[in-house]
Amino acid sequence: MRKKLIKAFNWWLNIDQEKLDILEEIIETLHNASLIIDDIEDSSDRRRGKPSAHMLFGVPLSINAANYAYFIALEKALTLKHPDVPKIFAEQMVNLHRGQGLDIHWRCSLKCPSEEEYKDMVIRKTGGLFGMAVNFMQLFSANTTNYKPLLDALGLWFQIRDDFANLVDTSYHEAKDFADDLTEGKFSFPVVHAINSFPDDHQVMAILRQRTSNRAVKEHCIQHLCKLGSLAHTARTLIRLELECRRIVEELGGNPHVMLFFEEYSKVYREPGSWEPKSLHLNLKNERSALCNGLNNAGICSDSEKAERRRFELHYDSLNDSGEKSNVPTGLQMFSAYRQGILNPDIVSTQAAASKMGEGEKGNEPTTSGAVRVPPTWLKSRSVLGRLASGHVPTIPGVPSSSSASATSITATQKIPYEPQSTLTKAGVPVDCKNLLVSQRQRGNPLLELIRHVPWEYAAIEPDYVFGPSQCAFFLSLRYHNLNPEYIFERLQKLKSTFRLIVLIVLVDVDDAHHPLKELNKFGLTQNVTVLLAWSFLEAARYVECFKASVNKPPEELQSEAAVSTAQKDQLTLATDFFTSLRVVSRSDAAALLSRFGTVSGIIEADRKMLESCPGIGPVKAEKIYEALHSSLKRKNLD
Repeated sequence: MRKKLIKAFNWWLNIDQEKLDILEEIIETLHNASLIIDDIEDSSDRRRGKPSAHMLFGVPLSINAANYAYFIALEKALTLKHPDVPKIFAEQMVNLHRGQGLDIHWRCSLKCPSEEEYKDMVIRKTGGLFGMAVNFMQLFSANTTNYKPLLDALGLWFQIRDDFANLVDTSYHEAKDFADDLTEGKFSFPVVHAINSFPDDHQVMAILRQRTSNRAVKEHCIQHLCKLGSLAHTARTLIRLELECRRIVEELGGNPHVMLFFEEYSKVYREPGSWEPKSLHLNLKNERSALCNGLNNAGICSDSEKAERRRFELHYDSLNDSGEKSNVPTGLQMFSAYRQGILNPDIVSTQAAASKMGEGEKGNEPTTSGAVRVPPTWLKSRSVLGRLASGHVPTIPGVPSSSSASATSITATQKIPYEPQSTLTKAGVPVDCKNLLVSQRQRGNPLLELIRHVPWEYAAIEPDYVFGPSQCAFFLSLRYHNLNPEYIFERLQKLKSTFRLIVLIVLVDVDDAHHPLKELNKFGLTQNVTVLLAWSFLEAARYVECFKASVNKPPEELQSEAAVSTAQKDQLTLATDFFTSLRVVSRSDAAALLSRFGTVSGIIEADRKMLESCPGIGPVKAEKIYEALHSSLKRKNLD
C-alpha cells in the first residue's frame, strides 16, 4: 500500500526512478522494522499469515534486528546526499514514536482517549512514514506544494480503515488472528466511539481488560459494537475522510493513481456488507446510501459494483454455545436471557437462563438430572482445606449427615425449619445457628444441589453465604465477571455488616483467566478478602461445606500433624532440638549441657572452660558451641 502511495504522489512530483527506488526501500525497511516492534509491544503471535518474528527468533534478537533496520534505513537515506535528509528523518521518526507511545499508554492504563486524541495519535503514528516519503520526494522535485492536509487525511483514513477491517473483514483475518485488536486490548476507532458515546455501558471496556482470545467473546463484542452503532459510525467516518481526500486531490489538480487507490481499498466499508445484524441492516443501508450520494455524484459508487472479498458475518444465533445441554449457562446465554427480559437481574450469575415455552415461561429451578462428573485431578489435595474440599468433610455435632442418602444420586437438599434466635451478632446472624444461611440471590445456582453434608436454608442476608456470626462468603463466576466487572466490587463495598472472615469463592469457568484473577487478587489483598478458586461447582460446594463444618472447630484440628506435635512438645524437648541444630552437638551432649547448667540461658552465659567441664564436651566442641552462641548474626564485610 505504501509503495502504491509513493508512486501515486510521484505523478505530481516526478522524481527520477533511481531515487524513487531508494525511497521505496527506505520506507519499506522502516515499516517492517516498526511491525517487529509493534508485534512485541502488542504480544501478537502472527503477522501476514506467519508467526511473528519474536515467536521465531525470540524477543531480544527481534528487538536488536528492528533497531538495526532503523539505522540501515538511515544509512540508505544518507546516500541521497541532501543536507535536509537527517532533519526530516529525525522529525518523522520522533513523531512516529510519540504516537506509538500514546497508543501504548492508553492500552496499558486502560484509559480510553477521545476521538480527537485518537486522531492526533494516528496523524503522528501512521502519518509519520507517509510524511517522510513525500518530504524526501519534494527534496528532489520542483513542486513545493504543501501536501500535509492530504497526508494527514490519508493517514487517518488508512488507520481507521485498518481498525474497521480488523473487526469485520475475513480476508484480514487470514493474515492475522480473528479480531486481534480486542485480544491486544487496543483502543481502535470503533471501540473509542462506543466507550465515549455510551459511558454507562461497561461491556466493551470489560472485554478489552481481559485481553481475551476467546472467539465467542470477541464475536459478542463485535455484535455489541454494531448494536451501539459504532461500526456504522466508523463506516460513515471513512466515507467522509474519503470524500475529504478526493476533494483535496481535485483541488491539487487531480491524480488518477490516488483515485484508483481508493477504488481498490474502500470496498470493505462502501458495500452494504453482512457485518451488521439483519434488524439493523435497513437503517444502516439507508445511512450509507445517504453518505454515498456525494460519492455517486462524483462518479465513484456504482450500483453494479460488488465486493471482491468475503466479510465477517455475525448472526445473533452465533452467540449460543454448542448444542450440548448443560445446567450451567454461559455468560453470553445469561446476557441474552437478561436482554430478553427472562432473567431476574437480582439473581446471581449462575442461575440457569430460562427459556420461553409457548405463552408461558419456564422457571429457574434446580435440576436433579444426575451427578456432575469432575476430573479427579481437579480435586487433588493441595492443603488442609483442599483435603477437606476433596470430600473429607467433618460433620457438625448434633446434625446428621445426608451423604448416605445421596450416595447414588443428588436428591433434594435437607432443610431444617429455621427458628429465629434471641441472641444476634452485629452482623444480624444468630449466634447458635447450625444451618448454613444462603442468600435469595443464590436461587438456581447449581452449587446448592451439591451441598449434601450440611443443612442450609434461605435467609435475608447481604453475603451469598453466612457460615457463622462473623464468617461469610460470596460466589462469583468468571464468565459473569467478564461481562459485569463492577458487580462483585460493588457488592463487597456495600457490605455494611461486620465480618471478620470474608471469603470470595471464584468459579474459573473461562479459558483466559489471568487478568480477571489478577484484578480479584489485588482487591482481596487490599480489602482483606480471602480469594479461593474452584474449577467446578462440586469443588466450590465442598469449600462452602468445609467452612460451615469448621466454623466452630479449634485451630488445632485444621493444622497439620507436624504443627500440632510441635505445639505439644515440652520445654526439655524444645531445648534439646534447639542445641542439636548444631552439627557438633548430639542429643546426649544436649542432655549433658542441660543437666549441668539447668537452663538455656545458663548454657549461653557459660564460658569455654565451663562448657568443657560437661561430660563428652572437649575443647574443640566447646569452642564451636561458644562461637555459635556468641557470634554476630550479621555477616562480616569482605574487603
